[in-house]
Amino acid sequence: MKFLFSILACFVLSQAVFAQAPGSLDLTFATIGYTSFGPTSTSMDNAQDIVSLPNGQMVFCGTSGTTGNLEMCIGKMNANGSMDLTFGTNGYYIFPNAAGSDFAYDMEVLSNGNILVAGALSITAANPKWAMICLNQNGTLNTSFGTGGVFSVDIDSGEDYARKILLTPTHILLAGNSKVPGFNTNRLAVARCDYNGVLDLSFGTAGIGLITNGQSLTCFSAAQGSNGDLILAGDAYISNTYYPMIAKFNSSGVVVTTFATSGVWVNMAMN
Repeated sequence: MKFLFSILACFVLSQAVFAQAPGSLDLTFATIGYTSFGPTSTSMDNAQDIVSLPNGQMVFCGTSGTTGNLEMCIGKMNANGSMDLTFGTNGYYIFPNAAGSDFAYDMEVLSNGNILVAGALSITAANPKWAMICLNQNGTLNTSFGTGGVFSVDIDSGEDYARKILLTPTHILLAGNSKVPGFNTNRLAVARCDYNGVLDLSFGTAGIGLITNGQSLTCFSAAQGSNGDLILAGDAYISNTYYPMIAKFNSSGVVVTTFATSGVWVNMAMN
């Protein structure tokens, strides 16, 4: 079954004013208010995040490929729902990696127009590592960032997925998960690099902060507190039940043990 990127214009073109009922589809977008598309007619595609640019264009990220060999995919659209064919190849940039499936979950557009995309790249099919790529405005890899355009962290021999990018004036933060090797238990993780894509070894322990408390904790998003704390949101899987979860690291990547129970809040009354 083919999964297509689907984007509803009424949520991303809020700067335009139309003589239509509030909440109705913007029929000036792709003539019907939405569009579905993908790099090829046979690829399995999904979009995970989208950013609107000042000129009304949009960039989005997700995956594209075939079972067992999905790739990071970034595309750029014009305000009217058509692809910007000057971006990458026919509107798309696809990061090649034959080692296994790769994933893109979050993106940020920097002040210079470069695009950061975070997720995971497979070292082997069973061992994805945290990865963040940097693209130039035209959809080409910015090879001056990290190693050949890629910042990556193999936290452990299990599966690692970066889910959220957070920006500070001097650093780039990533939040996500790392599986305990040999188990299905998720640990919460944060990492920090500079704007050149170099791991900041002064952050956490050798650049990485981890929360391992015996529960399976999954991060889906994150935010920065007013004091620089890193607040991770997701769920805790306990005794075959999922519960809402919030966890906190300080700005140095150390668990805030005074928050809830050793840095992790779980609402056991809401499953």
